[in-house]
Amino acid sequence: MLNILKKELIIAMKAKDKDIKEVIQIVLSNVTNKRIELKRDLTDSEIIVVIKKEIKQIEETITYCDKREELKVSNIKKRDFLLKFVPAQMTVDEIYAFILANFDSSCVNVGVVMKKMMLLLKGKADNKDISKAVKEFFSKGE
Repeated sequence: MLNILKKELIIAMKAKDKDIKEVIQIVLSNVTNKRIELKRDLTDSEIIVVIKKEIKQIEETITYCDKREELKVSNIKKRDFLLKFVPAQMTVDEIYAFILANFDSSCVNVGVVMKKMMLLLKGKADNKDISKAVKEFFSKGE
């Protein structure tokens, strides 16, 4: 994954694509910081976590830059570029179906189900979506 990012950086530099170059450099910097913090090389799944964190920051920026259209377009381009490195996330409906398949109506503790779902779907679904699906599961009382 790290090699792919470095190759993409070279491609962006040759193409003089400032936005893509900038976002790759930020991700590579964050990966390096995490590597120093952990005192070991990162696995691909850990690099994906770093990329997801950057995507969330970019999405926050997009929501707050209503008046600056060029900034919004730039951030959308950066986010779309980074999304190709992250596996597709499950939707709330898919998570709900997963809950129905793995838990029955005898489950009464929201915390237990949330904890198990977080472990089972780590990296496959956003925690907010898991929370919504679990709340929906308990509100319907299935």
